[in-house]
Amino acid sequence: MPSFVLHVQVWVWPLFAALLLALDRDDDRFWWCVPIVIVWANLHASAVLAVPVVWLDFVVRAIQRRPWRARALLALAVVPAIFCTPFGWKLVAYALEPHPFFAFVYEWGPISRLSFPIAFGFIPLAALALWASIQLWRKRARDVLLALAMAVYSVLHQRNMGLFAISAMPLAAMESTGIKRSHLRTRTLHNIMLATD
Repeated sequence: MPSFVLHVQVWVWPLFAALLLALDRDDDRFWWCVPIVIVWANLHASAVLAVPVVWLDFVVRAIQRRPWRARALLALAVVPAIFCTPFGWKLVAYALEPHPFFAFVYEWGPISRLSFPIAFGFIPLAALALWASIQLWRKRARDVLLALAMAVYSVLHQRNMGLFAISAMPLAAMESTGIKRSHLRTRTLHNIMLATD
């Protein structure tokens, strides 16, 4: 996308990936989410997204009756974490308030035309993630809901396609691996049948 490499937002995408990786941990390493959010908030106002992501993880775990009590504490801890900046509450206010001048920034606009990144990046990944979501929604409910939310967010503001890709790629990778394994099992069974004939 035009000039994405110049945006600070691009530099915090690895922190979003690290947050998801920390949330996947079932041991105490999920507490890494707090320092990740603090660093993210000090680099870019998009850190406010971390709060609903952690809350989503907590709600899904509670519904699935997985260990959730410590995640409830984490869900509370990430709220003050986004205020650990020199700007305090003003960072959150800035992130949530509408900015009229964004209408003139290309990356802040909705997806309005079939460009190369849309046709060969966003659409194929969205299709593969959608197919994976149908297969994996019980096992990876948080990832399915997050990828869906980020897909909608990307359609409305195409600058968020990076966040969508980070949230959707694990689903797409798991489904691709599943397809390959299924194909491998089919070939193995075929070879066994040939050998027994």
